Amino acid sequence: MVAHSTFRFPLNLSNSKNSQGSVTGHDFSRADKANQIHRAAAPVGRFTGPLHENAIPSGKVAHFHRILFLYFLFVPVALAFSSLCRADVVEDMLTCQSLPANAPQSQRQYCAGIGAYKQKDYARARSLFESAGAGGSGGAFGVLGYMYETGRGVTADPNRAFNYYRQSAQLGNGDGMHSLGRCYEGGIGVPKNQAEAQKWYKAAAANGVDPGARMAKRNEPDQADWDAGKKLYFAKNYAGALPYFHKAADAGNTDAILQVGYQYEKGEGLARNDAEAARWYSRAAQAGNPIAQKNLGQMLENAQGVAENWTQAAAWYRKSADQGYGEGESALGRAFEFGIGVPQDRQAAILWFKRAAAQGDSKAAYFAHFLSDPQNFIGFRNNDESRYVMDRIRYSGNFLGGDPAGVTFHNSSERNAFIVAFKTNSNFQQAQTQWSVQHSNYQSCQSQGGGSSCHNPGPPPTPPSH
Repeated sequence: MVAHSTFRFPLNLSNSKNSQGSVTGHDFSRADKANQIHRAAAPVGRFTGPLHENAIPSGKVAHFHRILFLYFLFVPVALAFSSLCRADVVEDMLTCQSLPANAPQSQRQYCAGIGAYKQKDYARARSLFESAGAGGSGGAFGVLGYMYETGRGVTADPNRAFNYYRQSAQLGNGDGMHSLGRCYEGGIGVPKNQAEAQKWYKAAAANGVDPGARMAKRNEPDQADWDAGKKLYFAKNYAGALPYFHKAADAGNTDAILQVGYQYEKGEGLARNDAEAARWYSRAAQAGNPIAQKNLGQMLENAQGVAENWTQAAAWYRKSADQGYGEGESALGRAFEFGIGVPQDRQAAILWFKRAAAQGDSKAAYFAHFLSDPQNFIGFRNNDESRYVMDRIRYSGNFLGGDPAGVTFHNSSERNAFIVAFKTNSNFQQAQTQWSVQHSNYQSCQSQGGGSSCHNPGPPPTPPSH
């Protein structure tokens, strides 16, 4: 029952993190496309309201506290692995947290290596991973491959990275197979070989790794003006960059069209104008830019510069996701999670979160894992929902799931009506729980001869009418 946000990622070469949500939000920006310079815009919260014992069903307090503890402990570590290292490392971290005493030595070494990595003791982490790998841990070899590919704590060496990924794959590790396929596809430590790449991608898929589509590289026109605009933009001359972006946009460069929309949204170099931002995003989205498609979907969901339309929002999320854009995949997963313009479907949400995770989105990996437990409450779409429902609630059986399975919300009004009914039911369950406790105390008092001194709670609460 932790926070989960959507983001807007225009052009950004800095891979900066922008946390603008509340304390439980995972508003960590990720921009891993080298030809983008946009910076992350304001996120939309998922369950970002206060989380305390009175907001959790009786008997579930420790479980939810553990979920929050694991989230804050492990997600920052997973983010450190970046998009090159598969985000399923989160699954391993969760396993390590409850490692049995009789676990194999290689697994204990692997978990100790993750702990050392978290502390940035890379030399010790490398040693532990090497020992774990020698003992048969494919995951350990996979992380070693990542370290040598990126130079994290070691001197970057693509040949050694390839060899470690190969050893990971040979031990049957699905993530190692995926990384090996990526090496063959991109020529990392080995000559490019698309046939071998596809072979290992298929092997990874057979081992439960579902990367979905991968966003294709786009050959955009007028790179000269685009590059000139980027140079000025990075120098923070936003107004000076715009004429070059406009010229590239006029030539059909969808990255430039996207960038103009972003600068309208953020008010960089010109007056902020959400309607103009949406118009430029729409132009780039219709030309097939998957980032613009995701951004336009978010504006349609939030009625930002355009009329609210959740059906169209979900359609644009799907177009973005179908092109392999990780944030589009995550946005579509969120749409299925809450029924935003599509029938609410927890399993479909998990599928799309897993696909985003396959591209290094550790937040999506976490939520795929979290939602896989049917007892975990899906949470709320934003802060307003969470505050409205959680206010003064102590107990709620509805929180043990509470999925509006199969329901499609076409707009915020429909969703709000559901939330009102949800709170009404939650209030009834709280009253019913309190009455049951008081009634049990009354009966116990009567059986002990308390007579008139016993407090009679009266009749049970009346169920709400729908």
